[in-house]
Amino acid sequence: MDILIIGGDSRQLYMPEHLKSKGHHVKICGVDNADGILTEKNEKGLLTAIKNAEAVILPIPCTHDGANINAAFSKKIIPFESVCRKAAEGQIFFGGMLPEDWSIKLKNKGAQVCDYYYSKAFAEKNAIPTAEGIIGILVDKMPITVSGSNVLISGFGNCGRETAKLVGALGGRVYIAARKKEARDAAKACGYNAFCFEDIPKSGGSFDAAINTVPAPVFTRETLAAINKNALIIEIASAPFGIDFGAAMEFGLKVVKAGSLPGKFAPKTAGKIICDIILKEMHQ
Repeated sequence: MDILIIGGDSRQLYMPEHLKSKGHHVKICGVDNADGILTEKNEKGLLTAIKNAEAVILPIPCTHDGANINAAFSKKIIPFESVCRKAAEGQIFFGGMLPEDWSIKLKNKGAQVCDYYYSKAFAEKNAIPTAEGIIGILVDKMPITVSGSNVLISGFGNCGRETAKLVGALGGRVYIAARKKEARDAAKACGYNAFCFEDIPKSGGSFDAAINTVPAPVFTRETLAAINKNALIIEIASAPFGIDFGAAMEFGLKVVKAGSLPGKFAPKTAGKIICDIILKEMHQ
């Protein structure tokens, strides 16, 4: 199959190798100075490559501004409308966190659309490099060791569970804040302290780090007011995020906005995860 990869971050740089090993012909565009990778670096080459591709892989997130494709390694912008105009019936477009209007426009051109971000397998596998990235930030940014530290994790989904596992393995004390009783019960069954978000202020001053995995306003002004002023706070959730950044700044809290961690800490593994999900979808 002829596959075209457009834009992205370090994950996309490792994807051609994996796809080629499975017998596919791969081109990549929206990446400057990609040594050893067959690239299309001008608009004419891009539009021709789209026309000839059977499958097009867009990055995760697909866009940062709703108009242009996320292309961290390109000096030129890649408008989605330019790509969409060349989309054809029968093509498959893959992307992570695809805007709804993009999906509709592609489908109106007769293309199939698959958002791999919402794949259960992607969420489970991607949580591992995400958790390792969080550990990397804790080790790099905290003035103390993870071992012996008190770490609050909001949410006990895939990322929350994997992060808790690694923090615990390093000797950290794990505290889980979750909205659902089922999640709190699951955390307690794993040996972690677990409570409602409303209960964070009762012990907020004892946390050395707080990690948010919930894309909803859970770290409110009231909650942040009770957090240890020397604590490291890490936001990994996507918009609308879970931390009141204005309040955190007002209180002098140190916040690290850490999106797309797999692409920064383990791009080869993360790229392979995306490829495996896409290949499975193509062969269904």
